[in-house]
Amino acid sequence: MQRSYNIDSLHSDIMKGKPVVLFVGTGIHYAPGLLDLSWNKTLNYLLRKALAYMCGENNIPPNVLDTIMSTLSLHSKDADPDNPDWVNLYEARNARMSPMVMASIIKHIFKGNYLSELQYFLYKDEPAEIIRRTFERYYALEKGKTTAGEVPQLFTLYQLARFILLYPVKAIVSYNYDNLLTEATDILYKDRSKYFTEEELQVLEQRPFNKHRERMILVEIHNNIDSNESHKDIIPVYHPHGYVPPPYKVMREGSEGIVLSMEEYYDSTKDVFSWQTATQEHLLCHYTCILAGLSLNDITIQRMLRYAGHYGNADKIYYMGALSHRNIRDMKYETAYRALMGILASFYTSYGLVLVSSDSYHTLYNDFGKIINEYCIKFNDYGTE
Repeated sequence: MQRSYNIDSLHSDIMKGKPVVLFVGTGIHYAPGLLDLSWNKTLNYLLRKALAYMCGENNIPPNVLDTIMSTLSLHSKDADPDNPDWVNLYEARNARMSPMVMASIIKHIFKGNYLSELQYFLYKDEPAEIIRRTFERYYALEKGKTTAGEVPQLFTLYQLARFILLYPVKAIVSYNYDNLLTEATDILYKDRSKYFTEEELQVLEQRPFNKHRERMILVEIHNNIDSNESHKDIIPVYHPHGYVPPPYKVMREGSEGIVLSMEEYYDSTKDVFSWQTATQEHLLCHYTCILAGLSLNDITIQRMLRYAGHYGNADKIYYMGALSHRNIRDMKYETAYRALMGILASFYTSYGLVLVSSDSYHTLYNDFGKIINEYCIKFNDYGTE
């Protein structure tokens, strides 16, 4: 099987033990039919809640709301793409209500008080338990298995959690509102004898955080940075778009810390001295960075990459991506999709990124996992920390 494109460059940097910073988006824990906290899914949920509230106040019938909501996706259960009138409504809604406008409408209707709804959406299906069951099913050393033709779920999340535990990751920048990367890492660490080989456990024993025996110490940072959160035995998880804790944890502040609407994006970008801007710029300019689960449509990461490209970075910024589409079968459209990805790849290169890609995300992160395995062997032979 052909190795992932540019994987050798990433392999070289990891084997050298270069300090790495992870930049992650919602793609890291996307699992069709199992877990979907994507930006579009989040917005659609909040918009339905907001419009339902607005329709109730304005005596708009529920069936009208359902028709409006059907235009949010061509794949929604109520979509009617064979009906010209539905198509016209879909195109009109799509042209006038971009995702950023949708977010601003949500904020306007809820008057900024949407945090409880956002928290409910993120954690209503108990995603940490979904991750625990999925990891145990597919990745436990004694029990992990797949049936013929089955692709194991949450493979990207699993490999990134392994990487955080086994490699000297300097920091994590998460554009997600949730704590699921931390949860995934805790799951592996608490049951490490179930998931790690003897060689990998030897590496874990040498990690600085290992004095905290019960859990891996990842600290979610979403407001002012505390100097106590920079100790070598913790890994900071910066949330430049804000952080919504699970229901069993106390929320220290309201939705003013969340970046969702156009206004909030503008406010976050105009403060060039904010900790969010300063932290991202510093990390992108001074460390080897790996971007995972990100579409790069976010203006925040675009702005940060533009800055890093202008001022330069002696180390590489890797962008993990797949060249094929899992749902396209016709070769004509698969070829067109690959050409489109090639155009995007040249755009990413102009931002100073090194594209690491393969035909599928599973192949890509399988190759990434092999690098982690090699690093553990080298660590036990020579030590690098």
